[in-house]
Amino acid sequence: MTCQDVAAAPALFGAKALSAVAFKSGTLRLVFDTGHHLTCSSDPSFEAWQVTGPAGWRFVSLPGGDLAVWTRS
Repeated sequence: MTCQDVAAAPALFGAKALSAVAFKSGTLRLVFDTGHHLTCSSDPSFEAWQVTGPAGWRFVSLPGGDLAVWTRS
């Protein structure tokens, strides 16, 4: 499933994310306990996605295919 497959999104309702991997290319891959995978690629013009995590971590897919990472400190 990709970010463009919006019709497939209901299959993820209530699913638990088992893993999330943010690549330096700006792509995000999520794996769910239902066996579904979600891959979201970077966009040439926009921030395609962002994820916040524990302790103030933030990951953002930058326009053009790069990854930005922030921490609270």
